[in-house]
Amino acid sequence: METTQQIMQVEDILENCSQMRIYFIEKQARNAEYKVYLFPNEATNDALSDYKDNFKRYVSNRDIVNYSQTEAKKGTIQKLPITDLPQWTNIKSSIDNLPITSAPILKPSDVSKKIVMVVIECLDAESKSYAYLISKFAYNAAYSNKVRFHFVGDTYEKIKHPVLTLGENIDCFIYNNEVYILLETKFDSLFDFHKRINDEVNDNIDEIARWDFFDDNDISSEIINKPRKSRQFLKVMSSASLPIWKNMTPTDRKAFIQGNDKLKDKFQFDNNDKIIRTKETIAELFKLLTSEYYTNMLTGETEER
Repeated sequence: METTQQIMQVEDILENCSQMRIYFIEKQARNAEYKVYLFPNEATNDALSDYKDNFKRYVSNRDIVNYSQTEAKKGTIQKLPITDLPQWTNIKSSIDNLPITSAPILKPSDVSKKIVMVVIECLDAESKSYAYLISKFAYNAAYSNKVRFHFVGDTYEKIKHPVLTLGENIDCFIYNNEVYILLETKFDSLFDFHKRINDEVNDNIDEIARWDFFDDNDISSEIINKPRKSRQFLKVMSSASLPIWKNMTPTDRKAFIQGNDKLKDKFQFDNNDKIIRTKETIAELFKLLTSEYYTNMLTGETEER
């Protein structure tokens, strides 16, 4: 099974890692180039065990599925070919062209909001296999001059210098010319991947204005620039249920919902029989239109998948 094989292969690389480097990737203004900083070797080696543990925790009990523009199932790791990430080509080129013996080591004065990601490169020299663990660099949370304390024995001591933390998140990993998405929202932000979804949503946004499903029909603010909601919207657009729902009158829709014990408490209606719009009712209607609810053939009741 690919899920088990791919995960185990990356775990083997981390376990047998003979060379680990941590790169901080800084985006250069107005071009596609990146500046790369190295993390000091002694600190890098200390981080390996933490990343191994984090990786196992992130991939535990999750199946690998092909990337879907319209659906992100919980409990899965979505995969897509690395060719779908043109930014990675430029980042990888910057890493490969880094003169390791004279590479700039990250200093406190180098840390800024221009650093966009942390790339952990692990090499198993025996198998000549690489794996890359990637996370978004959170400057505001990770590095600042805030007053910080830590325990020394049973007392607090003030930390007198700014603190740099790498964090525990692994937003995606790259192995064998495939990228595997662990935290979708962070991944979308890292690689501007939500742009392709937003472009398709914008192409269909006029469709929303023609819907009369809610008391306030303009739900665009609930969808635009929200990757998960955008995906749900695109799934609704391709659903066989949408034309049926559109052809029903508000009164018929209300009767359908109120006639079902599983649905009736999830929606409220105005005096014109339209659904009162909330984030929750939008989500519930999207579930209904994309068959995330189904009718139990034995009981006749609608249940959530």
